[in-house]
Amino acid sequence: MSRVGIGLLALLLSITLAFGACASTITWVATSGYVIGDGAVSVAIDAFLAYRTTEDQQLQMREASGIYDVDIILVTHSHHDHFSGDPVADNMRANPAAVLVGPEDVIVEVRDLVPELPDDRFHAVAPALDEPIHLAEAAIDLTALSFPHPGARQPENVGYIFDVGDVTFFHAGDLNVDDVTELFAAYDLGSLGIDVVILPTFIFMSTGKHEAIQSVGADCLIPSHTDSAGLASCIRVAGRFFDNLVSFSAWMESVEIEPGVPCGMAD
Repeated sequence: MSRVGIGLLALLLSITLAFGACASTITWVATSGYVIGDGAVSVAIDAFLAYRTTEDQQLQMREASGIYDVDIILVTHSHHDHFSGDPVADNMRANPAAVLVGPEDVIVEVRDLVPELPDDRFHAVAPALDEPIHLAEAAIDLTALSFPHPGARQPENVGYIFDVGDVTFFHAGDLNVDDVTELFAAYDLGSLGIDVVILPTFIFMSTGKHEAIQSVGADCLIPSHTDSAGLASCIRVAGRFFDNLVSFSAWMESVEIEPGVPCGMAD
């Protein structure tokens, strides 16, 4: 084949890949909770909670309506600003497709509320620091990692890496800021093709951790664990160090994430 032909083939291939890439929509529910979907699969992470959500939101959670008609419910840990057992249980009654993944205490609480549901809809994960768990039973490519919660006598905190469409997300829950650099390096997150990183605002506000965040190589960074005022404050400070922060203006707002497109360029 001539050089012209090879060049044309490469151009056509790049166009095909670009148009074939599947974007994902992420909706900020509250604090650290998000629902992420691409039209084929929908994942909720830390998004089923009574804390600081409206009665209408909670009704939609319980009825599995609106964005809460999800396939997979992920929970990082059992604190009330990340998880409420009742709306999760009611959602799983209303939505026969929903599968719950979380630490053992989360699974036990919900399991006790819906004993009639089959065991294969519940997946307890307890990854060791040196042993991530790959969950083949889920409808997505899902890995659970150990990210210990700051403070003594805290519940188990699990971080998740998962694909929705052509976009790979990483949500770390409430990880200890002192462990960020060591854990990110130990898990070699920069080699995993992560597109979107979701971390608590206090990680972004810690100047000593900026290099660790950047080492992941993500196109989009989402500061979390806050409200819109706290997010705006974080964006003002962290925006001096990162040019690809996602800035939501309010809870229940949605943003589209395109594979391979840095969020600072897409906005």
